Amino acid sequence: MKKTIIDIIKFLVFFGIGAAILIYIYNTANDSFQVQQIQDGVAANSKISLATKIWNDFQTVSIFGIIIAIILFLLSNVSRAIRWQQLLGPLGYKTSFGNRFWPIILGYFVNMAIPRLGEFTRAATISRNENIPVEKSIGTIVIGRIADMFCLLLIIAITFFIEYDTLMLFLNQNGQLPDLSQLIILGIVGCAFLGAFIWLIYTFRTRKFISKIYQMMVNFGEGLATILKLEKKWLFVAHSLFIWFCYFAMNYVIFLSFAPTEHLTFGNGMLVLVSTAFGMVIPSPGGMGSYHFLVTQVLILLGISYQDGFSFAMISWVSINLGCNIIFGLISLMVLPRLKKNVEQIESV
Repeated sequence: MKKTIIDIIKFLVFFGIGAAILIYIYNTANDSFQVQQIQDGVAANSKISLATKIWNDFQTVSIFGIIIAIILFLLSNVSRAIRWQQLLGPLGYKTSFGNRFWPIILGYFVNMAIPRLGEFTRAATISRNENIPVEKSIGTIVIGRIADMFCLLLIIAITFFIEYDTLMLFLNQNGQLPDLSQLIILGIVGCAFLGAFIWLIYTFRTRKFISKIYQMMVNFGEGLATILKLEKKWLFVAHSLFIWFCYFAMNYVIFLSFAPTEHLTFGNGMLVLVSTAFGMVIPSPGGMGSYHFLVTQVLILLGISYQDGFSFAMISWVSINLGCNIIFGLISLMVLPRLKKNVEQIESV
């Protein structure tokens, strides 16, 4: 009961943050849209709200483009599920595709309510369905996320060279990069605390309570160590790059499906992908608010009007974050119990 109350509080806090940002951006974009209508000579009785414009824009977007984006979303997670088995294999586990794919989808669905909880839900689900210690599955998920981080850094580096002027303009208008020396100091302090914690756990590992924590850390370490035991490292790299290619293509295909953004270049798409990634990092449900803010700001720098930029952000967010995550997330809730039952039946034979 106490845990449920805490989860509800977390949801309300994160939802409140995201909703506040989203409402602020909408009001700002709506004000800009009203001014634009006046400048265009639209009669007072003919003016429309931004919400009406967004709805109209949704109806102009190519349905074929949205379908392609959804297919790319599914393909990225098929690749992610295959990559996950590469990490689970060295631990001695041969898991079914469904028990890897659907927990990933469920994780996205849970993140729509409480950011970051989805990763733990994903680990707990495959652990329950495949009898894998949850700490080991979490370790493999962390390795996957580290690979994603390196892919993102690669994309940022490529984008930096392709869109240097636009990126510098964005940083100048929205804040400078943090001081490198401060990051180094924080990193050293963090490593020192982590090292001290590990040393204490190892020193007192024979104590009853500490031994449980120590075993959890050992299992987690085994999950992390799988990266060193991969048989086909090139395949792991290929899947990681393909996942991020799908992320880029999802955004770009919606660019081409929406008239105000159909002229954007490959480099522009890379820049928006970077803003999308950072927008999803900020802890709000499904990137609500933070995603819209960053994508809209970047599109403004690329010459797209405030209202069209916000409209694109809404189309992309609703199509992928809401549409895919909620629809397929609900499907995962129906499919996963059946997969668990099938596993139990196989083990009993």
